[in-house]
Amino acid sequence: MRLQIPNFMTRKPIVRRASVACPRGRSSYGGRATLCENCTVGKYARQNQSAICSRCPSRRWTSGEGSTSCDACSQNYYLTDSETGSGKKRTWGIGEESERDQCTKDPDGRENACCACPEGAECGKKTTLDNLVIKKGFYRHSPASARIYACPDKLACEGTPKEGDVTVVGEDEPIEEDERDNFRIEGDELCRVGFEGPLCSRCRDRYYRDSTTEDCFDCDDDSGTAVARRNTMIVLAVIVVCVGVGLKVGIDYGGRIQAFYYRNEERIMAASHHSTIFVITSQIAVNLQSAHEFKGGSRFVDPFYRILKLCQIFTLDIFALFHVDCMANGFDFNDKLLAATLTPLTIVILVVLWRCVRRLYKGGPVMEGTAVKYMLLMLYFGIATISTIVTKAFECYEFDALDAEGNAVIEKFLRADMTINCDSAKYKTMQLYASCMVACFPIGVPGTFFALLYNRREEIEERESRLGGDELETLSFFFRFYTPQRWRTSIYDIVRRLALSCLLLSFDSLTNQLMFAFFVAAIFTLWWREVSPSWDTSSDRVGFFCSYFVVLCILGLFFTSAKEDLHLNMGIISWFLATSNVAILFLIIRLQTKEEDDEDELQTVAGAPTDHSNTRTAKPQTSNADGSANSGGSGGSGSRNTAGSFKRHKRRKIAAKEKSRFGRQAASIRVVPAVAEEEDKDGKKKKKKKSEKSEGEEEEGGTS
Repeated sequence: MRLQIPNFMTRKPIVRRASVACPRGRSSYGGRATLCENCTVGKYARQNQSAICSRCPSRRWTSGEGSTSCDACSQNYYLTDSETGSGKKRTWGIGEESERDQCTKDPDGRENACCACPEGAECGKKTTLDNLVIKKGFYRHSPASARIYACPDKLACEGTPKEGDVTVVGEDEPIEEDERDNFRIEGDELCRVGFEGPLCSRCRDRYYRDSTTEDCFDCDDDSGTAVARRNTMIVLAVIVVCVGVGLKVGIDYGGRIQAFYYRNEERIMAASHHSTIFVITSQIAVNLQSAHEFKGGSRFVDPFYRILKLCQIFTLDIFALFHVDCMANGFDFNDKLLAATLTPLTIVILVVLWRCVRRLYKGGPVMEGTAVKYMLLMLYFGIATISTIVTKAFECYEFDALDAEGNAVIEKFLRADMTINCDSAKYKTMQLYASCMVACFPIGVPGTFFALLYNRREEIEERESRLGGDELETLSFFFRFYTPQRWRTSIYDIVRRLALSCLLLSFDSLTNQLMFAFFVAAIFTLWWREVSPSWDTSSDRVGFFCSYFVVLCILGLFFTSAKEDLHLNMGIISWFLATSNVAILFLIIRLQTKEEDDEDELQTVAGAPTDHSNTRTAKPQTSNADGSANSGGSGGSGSRNTAGSFKRHKRRKIAAKEKSRFGRQAASIRVVPAVAEEEDKDGKKKKKKKSEKSEGEEEEGGTS
């Protein structure tokens, strides 16, 4: 029976129908319908004979129509695999929070909990833990975990592939370079083609990492093995050409080169020190960024980032230069560690054996000679890079995963090479070997340098020239740039380089890492400014400027890490650092030019000839007391007198400059006594000559 009631708004009658019994998931719309209809999406009917469908509470949703419960989650939430969420630490998002703190239980207690979508993922309606959509630049190690990791290399992590846009292919299928964005390799769907492993941090076999773009390229392309071989051939060709030209020039123009060196010895030494300071500063800047980025920090932005990539050649990292990944298939960090440590150790052993055999037949000390000198130079410039490689062998990264039985476990991989499991026997052996190498390189090399210098400290402190005597030639590189009393400066510099490279890798907190680096750099800068250890004033200025530049790099890394909180424009900071780097080169050139002008001026004051056109005269003619000519070489009395006069005028001028400009006592302490000492020597010589002259006159008078 129908009862029609007029509708005064539409003037149409409202028809009421008798209610019917509806099953779960269906309703009769308040008992007014004769037919049962499914509950719409977002509503559910848990019991039979439901007159209406209930709306899901906050965070909950339904998987479709006709639902009996809110078995899904709404936008920006995902359905986890437990009723309360996992209680283990480090299983949610990027931070250290627990998943349980981000989840809400089902009010009915029938379904699993809904959890907030973690950073780095996208959660639409009906998203579950298994099908979380990972954003570009992020990585998830296991589909059973909500822990999201920020990729150090944003280019490597492409995120979850979209259906229809990306094709997943097998590992052995060839992919053209221009089609890499349209494919993914099975098993590494979150990684761009060419990358693999946790965090997509490693290039696949037969791929190499370009040091400029940080991208992995196929070794079979022209830019792969061909580039590595071409670089090798170019370097070898340059070495051969330089050696050939050097031999040819040495044979044909040996006398001229020697004369040129003696006339410009101070300029050459100053330029050598300036270049050494610039190379060391470049090493420190590159290692600072590498250590900060290795621990998960941010790197510099362009253009300073590109400049540091160009300066990476000063770190002597041959693995990046020659693309060893393409030359040796399956080359991993274990092989890199062995190559980086065994190569210098082999050279050291061969040189020491050679000197021991030579001593048996010809005598002489073991730690002297040209071979020992260049061996020490190799260790001096390569110690920071080798020590950093050794230190990276101890850093492992933890990931949430599932074992074969489905239980949650923690997997550990070597941070420097995510294909090496830290629980494997291979890693245990490598860790033991790396511990021995710590004693050899970061500790042993600086200790050996200090022992060698300390053993010769008396000769070094009593030297009257940069290089000292012939017995100090092997070690002269370590002290020739510094004053006699500051011979330890080279050891301090090595300790600073190690502290700003491998020692930074021992800090877990990025804030503590930068604070320690800033403390070390600031202390060294202040020490250099107050002590002025260099032999010449221009090197003191270059060293102070470069030390201050290292402090600015550390502040730049701090601002880069805090750019979101401080709302900074990193482009301005990057341009400022790049400009400072270029300014160092201009400062070196300017000081070198000014040094030449000062020397010419001082030579004019001292009465020395300023015309250097005749380069054939390697041994200038001098007069003895009896009036006879004497050909004085580098060790002759004439050349020593000329050089002594030149150095006296130069030191007086430097002392006056330092006193008037800075008012420091260090200049008078270091320079004035030296001048007074030389004046005393000259005075004694003059008195001796006068006495000899007077005696000669008396003898002549008596004879007459």
